[in-house]
Amino acid sequence: MKIIFTAHVEGDYGMKKKKFLHLDNFIKIIKDINIPITLALGVGGNVDDSLLRYFTRYYVPDGVELALHYHFKEGENILESRNNIDIYTEKFYDNFGFRPTSIVFGHWTIKPEILQYCSELGYNVDGSYTPYRSGESFVIKNPFRYHGLIEVPVVSNGYSPLNPFLKLSHYLIVDYLIRRYFKKDIVFHVGFHSYDRNLKRIFNFAHKYKKFFVTLSDVNHFFNTEYSCLKKEPFIDTVRRIKWKFMRL
Repeated sequence: MKIIFTAHVEGDYGMKKKKFLHLDNFIKIIKDINIPITLALGVGGNVDDSLLRYFTRYYVPDGVELALHYHFKEGENILESRNNIDIYTEKFYDNFGFRPTSIVFGHWTIKPEILQYCSELGYNVDGSYTPYRSGESFVIKNPFRYHGLIEVPVVSNGYSPLNPFLKLSHYLIVDYLIRRYFKKDIVFHVGFHSYDRNLKRIFNFAHKYKKFFVTLSDVNHFFNTEYSCLKKEPFIDTVRRIKWKFMRL
């Protein structure tokens, strides 16, 4: 098993206001857990690029990946989306000195034309694939290629993503799934927010499963090496297979 935790780093009120008071505590937690993790920095909405500029004040430990977290505006057309992602990718470079290779879209929205364009910009991996946006029903689904990028689906309840730092029931299910399948060749991707109220639960995962953690961008490496789960049929765990567990919680 490879475990990926992707934090959607946003403002104190999501993408509505340019306030980032919670980030000091968030970064302290990221430093203390000392595991590979992906921080997807929010751009767009009312926040624009202010979080990118604000985030430059922090020292990011080795093993932490910085990615782009783009929020589409309501009614935004494809040309506007392309232009905006292009602009924010350059602003990311201006602030950090490198271009991100992983991207996550706000509200788990995936647009095939935008995925292809991101591939042309140098992105390799997208972490936005969910059942309710794709019309599928899965709990765990391994990465796959889609419109020029490698999609890394998030763990879900069969419909929407599981967030172990928001709901206790989600935490228990995520921990159960890791314990059940940690010996299998699967990529286990969890998405959450930097402002989630129970982030200290991450220490439990870091302590028990530290050696299994990788970043989103590492998945691109797996596709070009020997990691066996990506060389055969995708591992898909449906709600039906673990229905009893969901019913108990």
